[in-house]
Amino acid sequence: PNVQTCTQRSCYPNNNPVDSFTSSGVNYGFGYAFYLTDTTNYLNRCFVSTKALNVLEDAVGADSVSDIEGVSDVAGFFSDLYADIFVARNYIFGFGFGVSVLASFLYTYLLRIPGLLFTIIWGSLLGSLGLIGFIGYYSFMTANNAADEDPQVYSDEKIKGLRYFGIFMFV
Repeated sequence: PNVQTCTQRSCYPNNNPVDSFTSSGVNYGFGYAFYLTDTTNYLNRCFVSTKALNVLEDAVGADSVSDIEGVSDVAGFFSDLYADIFVARNYIFGFGFGVSVLASFLYTYLLRIPGLLFTIIWGSLLGSLGLIGFIGYYSFMTANNAADEDPQVYSDEKIKGLRYFGIFMFV
């Protein structure tokens, strides 16, 4: 594999952060290296946080936030998502309508079988209640784990909100 590493010359020339942004290693955010910054999770992808971008812009002298790859990816992601949905619209509607109609006819046929009606109705009811209870338990445990983190990643208001949501869903 073609593995490249940062050296003083390729990523941080002249010990100058402004020169490092235009170096071959960083290459305006499109190189094989990037700065260690605080990130936020969005759709299971890491993006540079706004605070870190402001500090980074000041340090390297970038003209605007869009010069840095992490932010331009968000707009590109939504553009690609819309394009993919548009291209796959026939499959989405075909499976969405076709499969759902077949599943509904199968479900109504199964409801005619003696004894299965009782099982399906009560199974659906208890399964839904169990799912709601699990969501409450999971939310409550996630809030407790977030409160125990050091350093704390989420604000106290968010942790309280998640904890109260978990209690509400569990009760």
